[in-house]
Amino acid sequence: MTSTLKLFLLCPIPENQKPINEYIELKENFFINWTTFTNSNYIKKFFSIYFFWFLLVFIFNFDLK
Repeated sequence: MTSTLKLFLLCPIPENQKPINEYIELKENFFINWTTFTNSNYIKKFFSIYFFWFLLVFIFNFDLK
C-alpha cells in the first residue's frame, strides 16, 4: 500500500492533469456541475438563469426602440 502511494505521489503527470484533480475541477465547473444537483436545486438554477436572460432581453429590447 505504501509503495502504491509513493508511486502515485511521484507520478510525472502534471498536477492539473491528474484524474482526481480533473474530476474535482469538472465537478466545480459552473456549466458542468448541473448533473450533481438535486431536482429542486436544478429547477431553481434553471429558472434563475432563464429569468436573468429574460430580463436582459426585455431591457435591451426596449432600449433599441
